[in-house]
Amino acid sequence: MARTLPLLPTCMLRLLPVLVLMAPLRSATALPDLAGCVDVSVEGSVVTFEVTITNHGDAVASHFFWDVWYQLDAWPTQQFSDTNGEEWALGPAETVVRSAVWENAPSGALAAWLQIDTWFSPQGLIPESNEENNLCGPIAYSVDN
Repeated sequence: MARTLPLLPTCMLRLLPVLVLMAPLRSATALPDLAGCVDVSVEGSVVTFEVTITNHGDAVASHFFWDVWYQLDAWPTQQFSDTNGEEWALGPAETVVRSAVWENAPSGALAAWLQIDTWFSPQGLIPESNEENNLCGPIAYSVDN
């Protein structure tokens, strides 16, 4: 015997297209996911830091800060860095590249760190789908004057 599906009242049939269209809206809230790193190049006593930040998330990252420490041996715990920047918006799959230059760097083995979405808390200012990938380093480099 064949099974038949129950019939929906006419008022439900009118709502069916709306319910189908709203189904994707019930999924988890889309969040940005900022990640990146810093490349270091040295010419004499001039060190150039190229910061690359990508939003791997599903939402725009609005108004965030990033910091680079030029010479730290360990994970940055201080708020004040050697250089920093401010970005107003970075959409999903977008990348921004910024540069900073340190002139007259001292000779020796050094390490740089990049922290993205810095603010006065470990989670930063922007809620992200992954808060664990906002720090890059140490990036070892050496200056030989």
